[in-house]
Amino acid sequence: MEPSKHSKDDVVLDRKVALGQLDGDVDTLAMLLDLFRADAPNTLEAIRKAVRENSANGLRSAAHKFKGSLSALGAGYAMKAALTLETIGRTGAMAEAQAALAILEQEVVRLEPELADFSKELRSSQH
Repeated sequence: MEPSKHSKDDVVLDRKVALGQLDGDVDTLAMLLDLFRADAPNTLEAIRKAVRENSANGLRSAAHKFKGSLSALGAGYAMKAALTLETIGRTGAMAEAQAALAILEQEVVRLEPELADFSKELRSSQH
């Protein structure tokens, strides 16, 4: 499993996709961003725990949840990394899980400032 390679122009968070998922409802999207940012550390920890404990079912379940949230927010790279972990959990190929987790964590680090900026932008547009 190779680390993700990106150019500086890659879209980490597709804001149009996120808004499109909610038909442009800025208030609801702002709320969902806040909920995601509050819950993401817990979900990531569940994924880490499943990898540590070699729990394919736990990994599949936690990664599936995270993938859905990331998809709804338009976070394509992070969503693909979560999908890889979900697939590893589904197939039981846990030997690949640690490398895939490292990629997901890298993508989440790239995503967090984008989420924070987007949340601020949405909040300022609500006034």
